[in-house]
Amino acid sequence: MHELTPARPQYFFYIQRVLGIVASWVLRLYFWRSSNAYFEIGALKISILGGRIQFNDLRYISRNQSLRVVRGALTVPLSPSP
Repeated sequence: MHELTPARPQYFFYIQRVLGIVASWVLRLYFWRSSNAYFEIGALKISILGGRIQFNDLRYISRNQSLRVVRGALTVPLSPSP
């Protein structure tokens, strides 16, 4: 017998990429005016409860230099150390 499974929206998995595009656009507006440089972010994942920001394909491009980070994470300690 064939069981019906609930349909999952396929676009749900692209939320991190969309967030990366939006963050890139905001950073590009700020840094282009101040230093003629811009950022590109492939994907951005923010974990509020874990205190972590993960990113993929981060690029910084200016007139005379460029930097590319393939995968990275920033972790914020949520409780003070004793």
